[in-house]
Amino acid sequence: YINKIAPGGGSGTSAVTQVATVPKAVQGLAFDSSGKLYAANYFYNQAITKFAADGTVTPFYTAPTNAAFDTKNYFGLAFDAAGNLFVTNFGDASGVTADGTVLKFENSGGVLSNTPTVFASGLVDPHGLAFDSQGNLFVLESSPGNLVEYANVGGVLSTTPTVFATNLPWGGGDIVAVYVDVPEPSGWAVLLAGLIALGGAMRHRRVTLRFAV
Repeated sequence: YINKIAPGGGSGTSAVTQVATVPKAVQGLAFDSSGKLYAANYFYNQAITKFAADGTVTPFYTAPTNAAFDTKNYFGLAFDAAGNLFVTNFGDASGVTADGTVLKFENSGGVLSNTPTVFASGLVDPHGLAFDSQGNLFVLESSPGNLVEYANVGGVLSTTPTVFATNLPWGGGDIVAVYVDVPEPSGWAVLLAGLIALGGAMRHRRVTLRFAV
């Protein structure tokens, strides 16, 4: 089931309202800008399902049987600011084989395509993924515990990752939020004035990750 907890919270079953019935092994959840909910099923029906606000179910994507998508373990979902949907496929989940991918469903003119392209490949057991406020994409390689970043450069998302953090205690879960604190460089500019000529702004990022375990 997919359950909803009211804003006021509560305790036990009184706090929970069931909003949809789904196949087993649902993991990733994400809302688009219009409030529709998407859910990834990584095992039983190997698909992505869409839910309206009233719980109406609409099939969005079912994995084909061609070679490019033979390993179909969809887990994490995330929308970028342009409304494109990104989905992790964690492959064989061995923690050794680099057969994991990130798929992209393109949003064109407000219409989300249900035919994906491979945005990134060569990942080891990718599960959770999330965008920060700067448009950078973070993907958690769960078994090795690595967090990789696909940088947003001038509005274009790089397909070449950099390793942001290693040896993370992932606990079998998902990234549910990324918060990036980017302080203004004015204080540093004052300290450095007269010492060197600043060729560009210096910024330090503090990234806070939220995990579901």
